[in-house]
Amino acid sequence: LVTVSRLGAMDTRGLEATVELLRNEVEAGRRQARASAAVSAAAVLLACCSLVAATPGRSLALLWRDPPPAKHLMEEQRYVQLREVAVYQDQIADGAIGTLELQDGSVTEAKLQAACVTTDSMADGAVNSYKLQSGSVTSAKLADGAVVADKMGRAAVTAAALAPAAVTRLSIAGSSVTTEAIADGAIAKRKLREGAVDSAALSDGCITPAKLRANAVSEDALADGAVSSAKLLPGAVTAAAIANGSVTGAALLPGAVTGDRLAAGAVDASAIADGAVTADKLGRGAVTAAALSNSLLTTVAKRVVNYRAETLFGEVDSAGRVTRGDGYTVEKQSGSGSYRMTFKSPFSGSPVVLVTAQGYGVCYAPAHEVTPSSAVVRCLSDLLTATPVETDLDFSFYAGVSHWERQRGVEEAEFTFGEEAGRKGSEE
Repeated sequence: LVTVSRLGAMDTRGLEATVELLRNEVEAGRRQARASAAVSAAAVLLACCSLVAATPGRSLALLWRDPPPAKHLMEEQRYVQLREVAVYQDQIADGAIGTLELQDGSVTEAKLQAACVTTDSMADGAVNSYKLQSGSVTSAKLADGAVVADKMGRAAVTAAALAPAAVTRLSIAGSSVTTEAIADGAIAKRKLREGAVDSAALSDGCITPAKLRANAVSEDALADGAVSSAKLLPGAVTAAAIANGSVTGAALLPGAVTGDRLAAGAVDASAIADGAVTADKLGRGAVTAAALSNSLLTTVAKRVVNYRAETLFGEVDSAGRVTRGDGYTVEKQSGSGSYRMTFKSPFSGSPVVLVTAQGYGVCYAPAHEVTPSSAVVRCLSDLLTATPVETDLDFSFYAGVSHWERQRGVEEAEFTFGEEAGRKGSEE
């Protein structure tokens, strides 16, 4: 009381500090002994009355504040108005404060104890993306199978969000791994299971030479039929990539092997099927004498001679006897200077017969009496007479069919030569 009395001459600021100090002391006293605290408070209030004369408005405002309006009053209930700072924590019974007792926004983050908000405390749909802190959802928070495709936004899952070995073969959709998604040299042989890479898992043209390490793709790593034509880039299959004997005839398209694809000496006799080389396959001058066997040359020579010129020559005496040559017979006709020659092998056509008298006179074979099988020779002389008369004479002859003459009578020849080759052969 003495202390309060001395405050009569203090300014307003000092008075406010003193009154606040006294109020704190009163609150402490109430906790120790409510009876003595009430007396102390009355004494303080009584002592402060002397100060009202100096600063009446300010003093009353500090010592007595208007209470907040009552909320949710009901007629059937009785209410008691409490002064400010009248109710302490240890005076509140368990469960006494419900939803109606709490003001809107009164429960802040600082009011919540750790782990006090359980699943049952949250309404369905209460936690949206805005309520989650960055990185707050860890792997341990997710139930198995909880994250489905519909839950993920476009490009929501980055490389940093994936755990090691999290992406398995079953997680990859068909044709989803493109060339751009594979780092150069990333696929090593040990990364591939047997049969793991099939045709459906590869997008067309995605495997370039830069994507493959040396010996990365073994035979066991490829499923049967996995490498189709569409999977290969132009020029991707080099000679080193083809095993010896792996390219069969069925693997080659018609006309695929051209002359520039064949190495020198690549085609030997075993590679050529019997009868495969026809006349159309041979270029001009392709077959030389060195390529022909001796027996074939002999056969060809005989046929060329027989074909080129069918000839016969000989000598006959005046009595009609053969004195030289072969392949014909002679019959002396009745009368002088007339002879019939018969050819043992008929010509292919009527031959040209040239006759030369071996004495003084002239011998000839009239064209109308020459056939492919015979010819009549007549001889004349004017040695003993004023005019030529038929006379028996020795004579020689030459009979033959030229190439052009024979070709008229041959319907099908065993060998056919061009006009230029025929002329050259005739000259030779």
